[in-house]
Amino acid sequence: MSTVIYLSNQQIHIVEGKRGNTATINRYISYPAPQGTIINGIIMDSEAFGAFLKEKWTENKLPVKDVSLVVNSTKFVGQNMEIPKMQDEKTLDHIKRGFSNIDRSEEKVYGFIRLESSHKKMQRLYAESVSPDFISDYIKFFDGIGIKLKGIYSGEGSMISLVNATAAKSYGTFMLMIADSMTLTTVLYVNKVFTYYNSVRCFHEPGTEDYAQDLTRSASQIKQFMQANQLDSELEVILLAGVEERDLTFYKTIMQEYGVQTKIEKIKSQEMKAQLALSRNEIEEERKVIAQSKRDTIKVQDDDGTELIIMKAVKDEASGEMVAHEVLDAAVITARFRNVAERHGRIDLRFEVIVPAAMQDRKWQLRFYPDMFIMEDSLRLEPVIITGAEYRRGQLRGYEQYNKFLQSIINDTTAFIDLRNLEIFIKRNLPDLYSFKTDSTYVPDSVFRAFSGVTEQDAIRHYTNRFAKKLNERRKANRSKMYAKYVKVPIVREGIRLDSVIQNTNEDLVYHYTQTINTRPKLRKVDIVLSGEIYESDQRLYTMAPTEPLTFYISSLSAFVDGTERYMTKVVERRAAANTACFINFKSGRHDLDPSLGNNAEELGRIKGNILDLLQNTKYDLDSIVIAASASPEGALKLNNALSEKRAGSIAGYFDSFIEINCCNVITAVTWLNSFGRRCPV
Repeated sequence: MSTVIYLSNQQIHIVEGKRGNTATINRYISYPAPQGTIINGIIMDSEAFGAFLKEKWTENKLPVKDVSLVVNSTKFVGQNMEIPKMQDEKTLDHIKRGFSNIDRSEEKVYGFIRLESSHKKMQRLYAESVSPDFISDYIKFFDGIGIKLKGIYSGEGSMISLVNATAAKSYGTFMLMIADSMTLTTVLYVNKVFTYYNSVRCFHEPGTEDYAQDLTRSASQIKQFMQANQLDSELEVILLAGVEERDLTFYKTIMQEYGVQTKIEKIKSQEMKAQLALSRNEIEEERKVIAQSKRDTIKVQDDDGTELIIMKAVKDEASGEMVAHEVLDAAVITARFRNVAERHGRIDLRFEVIVPAAMQDRKWQLRFYPDMFIMEDSLRLEPVIITGAEYRRGQLRGYEQYNKFLQSIINDTTAFIDLRNLEIFIKRNLPDLYSFKTDSTYVPDSVFRAFSGVTEQDAIRHYTNRFAKKLNERRKANRSKMYAKYVKVPIVREGIRLDSVIQNTNEDLVYHYTQTINTRPKLRKVDIVLSGEIYESDQRLYTMAPTEPLTFYISSLSAFVDGTERYMTKVVERRAAANTACFINFKSGRHDLDPSLGNNAEELGRIKGNILDLLQNTKYDLDSIVIAASASPEGALKLNNALSEKRAGSIAGYFDSFIEINCCNVITAVTWLNSFGRRCPV
C-alpha cells in the first residue's frame, strides 16, 4: 500500500492506493490549506501548516513511513531529451550535461521519466532538475511532524507518469486539460509521446463564460504550438478533468463558438465495486444467445444495374401459397429484475455476487453486505467475505502469537516452588521431618510445626519465586488485552454466508447466493442491494458504494387475499342450574299460600336468600326461575292437576314483588307435577 501527498496551489490531496500494472485508489482525502500557509506548493508558514497537516494525518490514521510527496512548483525545471540507451547512472550524467546551459549557477539534483520510443538505440526522456536545498527543506519539515518521506516528485513529472499509464493507452494524439482550483494544467501528447506541458492561473469562476474562454485560450495555444513545430498529427480529442458534469455541454458550446472543433470529452472516475446479477442458473434459458443465422436473402444487380432481391420462399399452410421468408436475429437483453413464484409459503431469491479481479488482492479482505428491502422493512443478510491468502496468513499468525502467550501462562502453582532447595533444607536441618518423605501418612499442619517450628504454608512461601508468580498472575489478567493485540481481526465462523480464501486474484469471482424468505400478505416485490468494504489488516481502506437494486417481483396466491380486518358478534352461552329443595305446605284442598303454616316462613326465607345470591352473582346472568308444585295422590286426577297448577302459580305470585325489586329482567317459569310425576309448564 502506497501513500502520496500532493501539495498543489492551495490544496492538500492525499491518496492511498495500490501500485502495479493496474493502479487502484483506495482512499482519497482533500483539504484546503489554511490561508497563506502554501502558495504554488511552497510552504509559506511552516508552523501553522505543520500543525494543520499533523492534525489531519492523525485524524485519518495515515501511515507515517514510506510516504511520497508531490509538489506542483515552478522550482522544478523540465525538458524533453533523446539520448542513447544506457544504464541509469550514465543516463543521469547525460542529463546533467543537457542541463549545463541552464543550471550553471548552483548545484542541482536530477531525475527522469522514460517516454515511449520506437527507436532501438535511442531513448526519449522527460528530465528534471531542482535545487538540493529545496528537497532538503521538505525532508526536514516532514521529519519535524513525524512523517518519513521516501521520495519527492514534481507535479509535472507525476502528471506525465499518470497520463502515460492511462489516457496514452487509449489515444494517440490528444490534449489533457486539468482544472485544479485556480490552476489550469494542459498536457499535449503526439502519437502517444509526451510533447508539451503548460500551467496557467485562472481568475474566473468555473461554470461561467469567462472560464470557458480560459479553456479555449489554452487549447488554442496548444494548437499554435503544434503548428509552429510542424506537428502534423491530427488532434483526436480534448480531455477535460476536474470540471463539473453539468458544465461540460456549456464548455463545449463556447469552445466550438471560438473555433475549437475537436471532440471534447470529460474524464470520469470509475468506482471499484462488486456487482449483483440475477442467477445465471435460474435464467439460463433466457440467456441463450441464438447464433446468427445465415441470411436467406441475396441482393444482386442485373445488367441494367437494377437491384434484385432474392428471398427464400416457404409454403403458407393456411393459404397454400409460396411466400417470402426471412429469419431475424435474436436480441438478448440483460434485466435487473425477475419474477419469482411462491411455493408452499416460501420464496427463494437467487442472485450472484460478482467480484472483479481488479478488486482482489492477496493482502486484502473484501466484506460484502447484501441488504434486503421488503415492504417497509430492511434486513441485512449474511455477509460474503473474500479473504486474500496473505491476509489470512496474517490472521493465523496473530492466533499463533496469542497461543504462544497462553502457553507462557503456568497453571501448576508448584512450578514456582524451589522443591530441590526446600528438600535439601529439610534434609539437613530437620532430619526427623525429612523422614516423612517416604511416609504416606497424612501429617496435620500442627504436627509439621512441632517438628520444624514453621507451618507448611510458611515453608512454601519461603521457597516460592514470588516474582515469577506475580508475573504469571499479570499474564492471566492480561489475556483479553493480549488477544486484542495479537488477533486484530478474528476469523469469523458464525453469522456469515461465505469466507473464501483466494490464491489467484487474476480472475473474476462469482458467488451464487440463495436467500429463502416466508411470504406475507401484500408482498409484491423484494429489492436486494450490495455494499462492501476493503480491509488490510485492521484498517479499512475503502467503502464500496451501494449497487443498483436487484428487484424480485413476487407471484403469490396470498396477493389475492383481502387483508381487511372483520369482526363477527357471537353470544357465547354458558348454561348452569342451581337447584334448591324447599318444602312449602298448603292446607288440604287449598292453593292459597299461608306463610304461618308449619315451616313455611323458614322455607320462604331460604328461597329468598338463594334468589338474592343468584341475582348478585357477576359470573352468571339469572334468566329464569322454575317452580315445581304438586298435590297428594288422593282424589280425582283432574282436580289434583288443577290444584298443583294453582299452588305453583300462588308461589310464583308470592315472589314476583321480591324479584322485581332486585332484578326486573328475570323470567319466572312455573311448572307443576301431574299425577304421573311429569313436570308440566303453566
